[in-house]
Amino acid sequence: MTIVATNNITVSNVNDGTITHTAYAYSADGTDRFTTIYPNLNLGDNTKTFVGAEGGNNLTGSIRIDQATQKTQDGDFNYLTFKPTRDGYDWFRFYLRPNSATPNMTKVTVKPNTKYTFSVLLKGTGQHTIYAYQNWTLPNTPWILDINLTSDWKLYTFTVTSSNVIPDRDVQFFIRSNNGTEINLKYPKVEEGSTATPYMPSSSEVKTSDYPSYIGQYSDFTSTVSTDPAKYAPWTIFKGNDGVGVTSTVITYAMSTSGTTAPSTGWTSSIPSPVKGQYLWTKTVWTSTDTSSKTAYSVSYISKDGTNGTNGTSGIIVSSVAPASPQNGQLWQDTSTTPQLVKKWTGSEWVIWELYAQNLKADTLETVSAKIGKIYNEFDNSSGGIDNKGTITIEDSVKVVYYLGNSSTTIDLVASSSGQGLFTQHLPDKTDTSKFKQSWYMPTGLYFTDSINNWTGQITAENVTLVPWTNLTYLSGYTTAENNPCQYRKIKNLDGSYTVQFRGQVKPVSGSFPGTNSESNFQIIANLPADIRPSRHTFLSAIGDMMGTQTIRIGALSDGRIQVGVRGTASSYIGINSLEYTI
Repeated sequence: MTIVATNNITVSNVNDGTITHTAYAYSADGTDRFTTIYPNLNLGDNTKTFVGAEGGNNLTGSIRIDQATQKTQDGDFNYLTFKPTRDGYDWFRFYLRPNSATPNMTKVTVKPNTKYTFSVLLKGTGQHTIYAYQNWTLPNTPWILDINLTSDWKLYTFTVTSSNVIPDRDVQFFIRSNNGTEINLKYPKVEEGSTATPYMPSSSEVKTSDYPSYIGQYSDFTSTVSTDPAKYAPWTIFKGNDGVGVTSTVITYAMSTSGTTAPSTGWTSSIPSPVKGQYLWTKTVWTSTDTSSKTAYSVSYISKDGTNGTNGTSGIIVSSVAPASPQNGQLWQDTSTTPQLVKKWTGSEWVIWELYAQNLKADTLETVSAKIGKIYNEFDNSSGGIDNKGTITIEDSVKVVYYLGNSSTTIDLVASSSGQGLFTQHLPDKTDTSKFKQSWYMPTGLYFTDSINNWTGQITAENVTLVPWTNLTYLSGYTTAENNPCQYRKIKNLDGSYTVQFRGQVKPVSGSFPGTNSESNFQIIANLPADIRPSRHTFLSAIGDMMGTQTIRIGALSDGRIQVGVRGTASSYIGINSLEYTI
């Protein structure tokens, strides 16, 4: 048995484990706009008063609103009120990159593969929808948020992840509202990151007074953050008002046995000799040009010496048999195995010891089992002055980048929060990342993007599934004609829309469909389910029993009713096979 190394450890001045918590506010008692998150600046302009946001194509700033939007002053801010007169009314837009019709609006550099958060205070009635538009968010991630408003102001937040390629225009968040609802809006904000911080203007609009003026801190032994402003007292000013300067700063020091109550005496301009187990207080007094003064305190603990630590375990023991009476954590190199294994005593058994290394180079690497982090390899088969090379990376995914001449092709087997599947990308010119052809092979379907031809598309299982027909439920007084029941089906299209098809024949339970010259006498034979109703009325010609001169119309109305009418000779039945529309 060979002992490779031994050691001893002595521990002193151990950290006491306290955690310092910080909060910010706009008043000396911490109650005005208290927050434990320091606010980020807004990426958008004109989010405070919305001046001129209902204008035409000469708009500036980041906000565009419908001309019917009402503004109401609320202190230094305005809030918006909108009552839509139709469904699907897109009345509020927050542009990060405007479209070509409004070139003077603020343009924001949107980073690829980055989280952005939209936050806004809302109140009102009914359901409304926030959209991240257009095609700038990562595929297969949320880009729509439905919200239900109440009569109280409430903060709503929506976080999205940007795509790896950002369009050069029409990058925006917008709000869609429906007829019969009301929506009130203020403090809209877009910022980088997944956390919504308190409202702030943009970097071009912000003033010193917009920032929190006071800071408070306390320390304890838990990571839970208190929301009680009193716990952060005393609050100290750390950002002055515009136009007020500092004429003098006086710093003094004092020792105390208390870490919570500042000393009343003993303050001196020199740092006193530290006393272990006591607290060193620092007092800073600022005098401003308006003769007012502010005082701030900070405190630090002078730790006592820690007790001596226990002797450490011996180093690695090399032998073919396990060491007798090992200490917890003892290492043993077992020479009876091939390859020889280093094991660690857990207190009850020997387990294989894991060795962590930043860089490991070996001509031959043999393992019993392995859990390896990043694997990277480069290959180069270039010849004749033409690139034929690439890289293979295994980390969060298996990624191959292949270069042939001036082009590049990427194949990425992704299994992370950004998606699961196989991602491919081809760049005809590897130096121009704006021109690409991409595809995603995911459990939910196949997704394609071609920036060169401006094409996008997808194929899902729904697209290639043969959809069965469903019987249409007649209204009272109507039934199937010619043993050919009226049916419908909804087919998923490649562009994400649906085509609704119909077939069959219908007749009155008694008599025929009468000929009429008045549309008011047309008849309703059925009501459609909500999920297949058209967004607007759809009318088509239909075929009847062809007895006499007939002109027959069939229509699917936007409220779900199916209407039929005959002009000329009455018809004993009507076929609905011609009825078809897209939703």
